[in-house]
Amino acid sequence: MVFLDLTIITFGWNFDLSYLTFLNVVWAIGVSMIVLAALIQLPMPAIIGFGVFMVVGHNLLDGVSSDNMSGAWALIWQILHEQGFVELPLIRYFVIYPLIPWFGVMALGYAMGVLYTKAEVHRNKKLLVLGMVVTALFFVVRGLNGYGDPAPWSRQQTILSFFNTTKYPASLDFLLMTLGPALILLGAFEKLSGTFARVMIVFGRVPLFFYVIHIYFIHLLAVFFGLLMGFPVSEMTKSFGQYPETWGFGLFTVYLIWLGVVGVLYPACKWFSNYKHTSRKAWLSLF
Repeated sequence: MVFLDLTIITFGWNFDLSYLTFLNVVWAIGVSMIVLAALIQLPMPAIIGFGVFMVVGHNLLDGVSSDNMSGAWALIWQILHEQGFVELPLIRYFVIYPLIPWFGVMALGYAMGVLYTKAEVHRNKKLLVLGMVVTALFFVVRGLNGYGDPAPWSRQQTILSFFNTTKYPASLDFLLMTLGPALILLGAFEKLSGTFARVMIVFGRVPLFFYVIHIYFIHLLAVFFGLLMGFPVSEMTKSFGQYPETWGFGLFTVYLIWLGVVGVLYPACKWFSNYKHTSRKAWLSLF
């Protein structure tokens, strides 16, 4: 997964082999899986304790900066807990997803697997309760406006200030805000049936496959619409953050495009899901 992020995925974002390499979400998941390979040798209470400590406690490190470090220590800290550029002798990386606290999230996700050894009715109840507790904790911790996020909210700004939490690295507030509702939905979705459930299952069986192809498809759409707007291809084969200021659409159109992309890619995901199910190739489990 780390290699995939540094090569195929990075190229999909930029369409430029000379562009700097992004260390994005897939790299963070890949490294976290390597760490988890060691953690699973520990007793389950220790794994849960590690996960909780990492998720709850990592914002204590917010005041630590690589600017006060040198050499390898600065490099290591940038990778672990500070978004920004990493300069190596032959290549330049941009760390979008620092690794902390994703080690902890991965450990807690692994521990959640215990719930799936229980009966569905008990599992769904626990997911609902746990999700509601985590979501409530977000409002408490964020409301106190102290620990939990390096960017405090302001009563003088809009309500969006309250929910504008830090994602890179993911703060405690961000994780509570996102994982709480996700746990609630995880239990609720298990009760679904019919067409919507079947569609969701297809995407759920091929998450990495969908992630990779959707980057390429959306970038190709960006190039296409850029040409229609009169921009040369060279303006669209770079990081999306460097696109021309006048390129783009309103939010409503963006949502329509998003739904269209999901619909267009569904047949490919369904085909790949069936291929995974009938093939015995081990590498397919990655996708």
